[in-house]
Amino acid sequence: MRFLVAAGLSGALALTGATVAEATTASVAGGPASAVTQPQADVLGNRMDQAFLRMGHEGSLFQIAAGRLAVRKGRCSTVRRLGVEIERDFRKMGREVRMVAERERVLLPRVLPREARVVLRSLAKKSGITFDRAWLRLQAIAHQHAVTFLRMEIRSGKSAEVKHLARIGLPKVRYHLKQVRRALRVC
Repeated sequence: MRFLVAAGLSGALALTGATVAEATTASVAGGPASAVTQPQADVLGNRMDQAFLRMGHEGSLFQIAAGRLAVRKGRCSTVRRLGVEIERDFRKMGREVRMVAERERVLLPRVLPREARVVLRSLAKKSGITFDRAWLRLQAIAHQHAVTFLRMEIRSGKSAEVKHLARIGLPKVRYHLKQVRRALRVC
C-alpha cells in the first residue's frame, strides 16, 4: 500500500480504492522497510515527513523501472520519450530523497514493494498499443496521486527540508502529468 501513493508515486491506489490518507497511515504503521533510527518522540513528531521520504523513494524506484519498461516495450515514440524523461527525472528526485532521508535518519527500502513488482510484471506482459495505453493510464493515475501526495507534504509536513523536496518535485510531476495526458490523446 505504501508504494501506491508515492509512485509517485502510486498508480495502483486507484485500483485498490485506498485513499492517500489510508496509504500514509499504512506506511507510518510500519513494515520491514520502515524502521527509523530516531528517538521515539521524534518519530511521533514527523511521521508525515518520514512517510513522505519512504513512499517518495518507493515511487522513484517504481518510476525508474516503469520508465525503463516504456523505453524497451513502447511502440509509440511518445511513450518511449516519456519513459526516458520520467526515468531521468525520478533518478534525480530519488537521489535527493536519499540525501535528505540520510540527514533525517530515515531508513529507506532497498527494493520495490511486492505490489509494485506485480504491477510492473503485469504491464510487461502487454505489447504494442495495448502496452502503450496501459502504461500511459498507469502513469496518469500515478502522477495524479503523486500531485496530491506532494501537496499533502507541503501543507502538513514538519521538516523544512522535506517540504522543500515536495515543493521542487511538484512542478516536475505536474509537467509529467500534462505530458502523459497529452500522449493519451496521441498514442
